[in-house]
Amino acid sequence: MRLLSNSLYFLVIIIGFTACKSSSGGSSADNPKKKSTQLEIDILEYDFYASKAKIYFEDLAQEIKANADIRLKKDSIIWVSMRSATGIEGVRALITKDSILVINRLEKEYYAYRFEDLSEKFKFEFDFDMIQSIIVGNIPLNTKTKSKVKREKDHFIVNGSISKPRANLTMYVNRYINKVDRVDIVDRKNQNDMRIEYANFKKVSNQEVPHKATLKLNYTDEKGSLISTLEVTSSRISLPEKSLKFSFSISEKYKKVDITKEK
Repeated sequence: MRLLSNSLYFLVIIIGFTACKSSSGGSSADNPKKKSTQLEIDILEYDFYASKAKIYFEDLAQEIKANADIRLKKDSIIWVSMRSATGIEGVRALITKDSILVINRLEKEYYAYRFEDLSEKFKFEFDFDMIQSIIVGNIPLNTKTKSKVKREKDHFIVNGSISKPRANLTMYVNRYINKVDRVDIVDRKNQNDMRIEYANFKKVSNQEVPHKATLKLNYTDEKGSLISTLEVTSSRISLPEKSLKFSFSISEKYKKVDITKEK
């Protein structure tokens, strides 16, 4: 079950923890405009979001490489399809405000998760808004920022927090494009931490959108301290005006796997 657990893990992370974009490169960021003298954070405006991406995941146990299609309906649905290099779909996921459903076609199994289950499994609190934010690069709606802002050469550094899930944030706002290109997140309950960096900014519907994301999660469970790294490189991102398809069905022949009994 290890493969599916890690596949689901990166789906959860790719699909959104508080968002930002990275200072480590990108077409727009590499051709800087005049730097902002006052803090501004541009938020991506969209109704639907679609991406084709290559994914690389690594932890102490294994490496995973896959292609993925990612689709969103804002504040409603996140849909992910993962394929091998040969084009065979292995995993499909559907995430809503209330639940996460994952189909493992290779093993003819499916998983039904609550966000509480995942938060307990990875000792890091997740929810739909956080996952959605990571995909599109927006700050969670319930972020509260502290009044003091530090200005550096290329960034504004902003400290903040969110109440659900409970986490402290340090955000790095790129002064050339007014985007958060890095965020450090500390779970207040477990003190586990995550860093998200975004790069390769390109214009999509006249808005800056990162086409590369790197996420590193440091967490501790019963096995000790663990590090997981995820890289997502998008070859194409669009913000359609018309509704997307989110096809998802589970075969009656598939076996349901209980997350509480996973090893």
